[in-house]
Amino acid sequence: MRAIAAAVDRWNLRSTEANYACSPAAQMLDCYAPGSGCLAPIAPPRPSLVPSLRLDVQKVRVRGSRTKGRSPRVSYENAEYTSPALAARWDLVQQEIVLHADPEDVSQVYAYTLAGVAIGALAPVSSRWRFPHSVQMRRLLKSKLQAGHDELGVDPTGLVLSDLAQQALDACSNSPRSTQAATILAEEARKGYSTDLSAKGQAKTPTTKSLARRVRTDRVIDFTLVAK
Repeated sequence: MRAIAAAVDRWNLRSTEANYACSPAAQMLDCYAPGSGCLAPIAPPRPSLVPSLRLDVQKVRVRGSRTKGRSPRVSYENAEYTSPALAARWDLVQQEIVLHADPEDVSQVYAYTLAGVAIGALAPVSSRWRFPHSVQMRRLLKSKLQAGHDELGVDPTGLVLSDLAQQALDACSNSPRSTQAATILAEEARKGYSTDLSAKGQAKTPTTKSLARRVRTDRVIDFTLVAK
């Protein structure tokens, strides 16, 4: 303990160019009013090999089967993740690996072996979850999309945020009020998601009724359109 305290003291009293020739202790003193007698504890920076406090670190088991043609993959927050690097590691099937996931963006996670060797970034198998979204938004979408089907090029997060924004506006048509929809929107906006940003890249999928109307009005049937 004495050696650790001595190392912390040496770090806090060392002046560096990055701190404009000031020590960390001097910078902390400048943040408090003179004579206040209040000084926050100062510690060395986090080592680069230690994950940040926001990351969710979990051990998961690799699943896969050669006989069934199912490549190695892992499950995190009710979604399967894989990558070309993990799909080639048949030796990891039924073995545990470590996942580092940012709860505010689970569109990809990072995998490591138990020995600390990096496997790389893993992406969701389903295209539905490849758009940036938080863990809370996935849990909200899971109940609504349980019986749905994937649509290529459509961000379900953006669609739900747009619906929540409309619900919040409708609830405040007569007088301002606090709603659950507005609370979810505010929380997702704090993480960097909004209706404008999430709606980018969404493709409008033609409905069956619109396709049928276009086929009926044309004298010559476009069979490529019918096939779609």
